[in-house]
Amino acid sequence: MKRIFLRTKEGIYFTDMGKCSPSSAISDRRCKTCWKKITYETENFKGILLTAFYSANPPVITFNPELKGAYRIFAGLYGEFGTDYAGIRIKLKSDHCFNTLLFNNRGGRGDFIYEVFWKEANLTEQAIEISPLNKRDTDSVNSGIAYIRLLPVDKKSCINQKSDIYLAAFNDAFSFIYYNRPTTKKEIQEQIEIFRDTPFKKIYWGIAAGDVATYPTKIGSQPVIDLEVYPRLGDKNYAESHRVFRQKNMDILKIAIEHAKKIGLEFHVYHRMGLVTGQPPWEEMMYSRFFYENQRFLCYDRDGTKISRLSYAYPEVQNHCIDLFREVASYGIDGINFAFHRGVPLVLFEKPIIEGFKKKYGQDPRELPDSDLRLFEFRSNIITDYLRRVRQEFPCFELSATVLINEENNRFYNLDIKRWIDEKIIDVLIPYPQDRGLPHRGIIDMDYFSSLVKRSDCQLWPELRATRSWMTVEEHYLDLAEYFYRYNIDGICFWDTDTRFVYPEEWRIINSLCKKQGLKKRIKNISKDYKKVTLKKLNGYSIDKYPYWWSY
Repeated sequence: MKRIFLRTKEGIYFTDMGKCSPSSAISDRRCKTCWKKITYETENFKGILLTAFYSANPPVITFNPELKGAYRIFAGLYGEFGTDYAGIRIKLKSDHCFNTLLFNNRGGRGDFIYEVFWKEANLTEQAIEISPLNKRDTDSVNSGIAYIRLLPVDKKSCINQKSDIYLAAFNDAFSFIYYNRPTTKKEIQEQIEIFRDTPFKKIYWGIAAGDVATYPTKIGSQPVIDLEVYPRLGDKNYAESHRVFRQKNMDILKIAIEHAKKIGLEFHVYHRMGLVTGQPPWEEMMYSRFFYENQRFLCYDRDGTKISRLSYAYPEVQNHCIDLFREVASYGIDGINFAFHRGVPLVLFEKPIIEGFKKKYGQDPRELPDSDLRLFEFRSNIITDYLRRVRQEFPCFELSATVLINEENNRFYNLDIKRWIDEKIIDVLIPYPQDRGLPHRGIIDMDYFSSLVKRSDCQLWPELRATRSWMTVEEHYLDLAEYFYRYNIDGICFWDTDTRFVYPEEWRIINSLCKKQGLKKRIKNISKDYKKVTLKKLNGYSIDKYPYWWSY
């Protein structure tokens, strides 16, 4: 490949992406099997960008910089007019998996390039491989790359400094399939490989919503993947992906666990505890046989209304969940997480509760207010007994609990967290910033949760929520991290991490949270590596002063 580049104080710009190989993968026309090349100009340079529609499937292309030594690698991503998302997948030739570099292009007019920092690496005898995005939950997406910028460094930065705290990821084993429709082993491994050489110590992998499992279970149900129609495009992606893996006799959970062990990442599973079946429009796709075959175990409200849960007041329901844990334990997991924030209420006013309460207190619990302490003690004992059973069954596993935002919400749903900690049932407490109908201040009540773990062996790992809409990504993470740092936390968790690590700036900020000192300055410096570069011309015509889109 003949190199076309521009040397500046900002590094070396390779602006003619049309020189990537193979040349047969690049065309002057749009087609399903090629990248389309388009000329562009900015204030300081010009070049040829490559782009591909959602419906296209161009091959991987290679860019060989023919350089030696360590460089900081930047990519100039391009989003076309009218697409909501844009980016590429990228890797060095020697890397195991691709990384996704994505940005939100909603409202974009195709009149700028979004430059992102990817990583620092030694480029001696290295090539950069570029693949189209595999985001398939929407057609409002394009793959686009305008340039590569390489900034030489004297020596590789020290990125593995000792952490003050560790980080943990949650992956529901559904969303990334919904969005991306993976069909290969390496596409599953990408969900794990991203944590190599990072402050992330462990991952919590979703195994089931109730008993509708994300792995090939013999105990529970699996999502139905042979429907005639699906609620959403992403649900269809999920079904098609799983059909491919089943045909190949490949187990996604096994692939993930094996790769986690390879890179030294602890692998825990989490259980969404509500024993439910799918709400319409997912009543056919997320169908639970156990739910429909055991309607006698339903939860009931005080007025006799049926609730879409099976009650943990019945031993049969508890046994079914423990059987699921036995099944996944055989994979070689490190721990189990109880995701209480996905499933409460677990007990209400079922027959065993009414009769047991009358026997103990001589009163009908349905006639008492929800705030009655006896009602809390009686119902919370059922949930605590279930956790004791799991602890007894798996004495060597780390047990963790993801709970609601404050004391009021947890007590209302009969979660006696203090007892779990005092009895050493759980090892890790993960407060989550979500209520279930009761008042709260909008953030996790860290005073309350800190008081629970004080002078105990239980670790505290609060969950740092996704970016709040009224804040920038920098403001959001700085604000919540500094709030958490006021307390003696052991780590920070991130729900749906797979929807965050695809955004380069957000992912880099998240990884910076492992060290408390100098966070504000670090985040400010990180933000300097992400910028918009305005286009002056596109496809040979002005796009700044009198743009195309004025005529649309």
